[in-house]
Amino acid sequence: MTMHGKNYYQTLKIKKNAGAEDIKQAYRKLALKFHPDLNNHQDAEEKFKAISEAYEILSDTEKRRQYDRMGHTHFFEKYKRQDIFGGVPGWGCKGRRMGGRFNRPYFFSLKKEHKTA
Repeated sequence: MTMHGKNYYQTLKIKKNAGAEDIKQAYRKLALKFHPDLNNHQDAEEKFKAISEAYEILSDTEKRRQYDRMGHTHFFEKYKRQDIFGGVPGWGCKGRRMGGRFNRPYFFSLKKEHKTA
């Protein structure tokens, strides 16, 4: 563990200076070992998710650089906040509302229309 939380390097069992190919090989080896379809152990799915999360960050050059600089907690908070608000129509990545009351691009009614014959 780092000072701030999880250590993705320990999760993948690699050194901090590992290259892209080392990261990929470590991920494949551990993913096969802990894949829930191949491993019936109770915590295999949880380990598989942790391994996948570590690979997602360390295999992306920019995310890896930020993770190394900020530590897990600050990095995680930043990206989760963007994931939460970044994909919601009408919300910016800082959580502020964009547009006015009538400027909602995806407004629709849930009422079902019935046509009579």
